[in-house]
Amino acid sequence: MRKNKKLWIIIGILILIGLAFLALHKNNKVSYTSSNNKSTTSGSTKNQTSSSTSTPTTTSNNSTSSNAKTSTTATTNTTSQQNITLISPTGSFVSNHNPSLSNSALSTEQSTCNTNPGVSCNITFTNTSTNNTISLGSKTTNSSGSAYWTWTLQGVGLTQGNWKITATSSYNQESKSVNDSLLLSVN
Repeated sequence: MRKNKKLWIIIGILILIGLAFLALHKNNKVSYTSSNNKSTTSGSTKNQTSSSTSTPTTTSNNSTSSNAKTSTTATTNTTSQQNITLISPTGSFVSNHNPSLSNSALSTEQSTCNTNPGVSCNITFTNTSTNNTISLGSKTTNSSGSAYWTWTLQGVGLTQGNWKITATSSYNQESKSVNDSLLLSVN
């Protein structure tokens, strides 16, 4: 009879430990190591809609300066760190490959970057003759894996000339970049 009582006490303690572990695990308080020795944290996904102001950045000969600000609204997706296979970005990196600085209707652009949900995406423009680089600024993709920008040529500081368009998705220490098959020809 005493053996059965001890057995039931041990089983009860194990059940309580298991329930405590599940509760902590559900609240993102427990991490574990998978067989490939990378730390993984289980977690939930939170969708947030926020208004943000991104500051485009110009880079020339390793110096950085800020230009005019571009106001955007983005839906972001915050996820716990997970092991994912990063997808190369796709999408309409610019809405018009032949914009005009003199016509305000033709100087507004929309850009889309599609990749994994919850990763960072950035679109940059590099002048083919001066190698100056201008960035739209990184955004976190939403739950569908998309990031959106609405911007103007003047607002980000693009000048006349041909610009190589590069989209880069990044997560943890990994990044993947894709060049648009067409140049942005600003006139």
